[in-house]
Amino acid sequence: MEREQRLQALMNTDNFMKRFKMELNQVKEGYIDLRVAIKEDMLRMGEIVNGGVILGLFDIAGALTIFTIDGVINGFTISLNTNFMRSLSGNYARIISESKSHGKTHAFIHLNMYNDEGENTAVANGVWGIYR
Repeated sequence: MEREQRLQALMNTDNFMKRFKMELNQVKEGYIDLRVAIKEDMLRMGEIVNGGVILGLFDIAGALTIFTIDGVINGFTISLNTNFMRSLSGNYARIISESKSHGKTHAFIHLNMYNDEGENTAVANGVWGIYR
């Protein structure tokens, strides 16, 4: 439960993260399952989520994932490559983020985003620098 409490504190205090209504479904070392409410200010024409918002949510999920790794005290995004499969709309997005490998200074994270019907809407791979 300590990991989840750490992430919740970060989500509540980080100036960017606290703008979103997020809920942690599952947390373990190197892995998070995150649910994010889709709000009106996230939408563009056609009632779909803006691509920049999706990138921002992937960035948040990757950051939260590195904070589940033992000994990590801070980190930063080095790269985030994203592919969009379909537009995102509905009531919420679900993001599953997993460290595929991590060492002393870097973590390689794979992320998937799903709509509230369970359809995969986007996938990303990123590298985060980590401080221990």
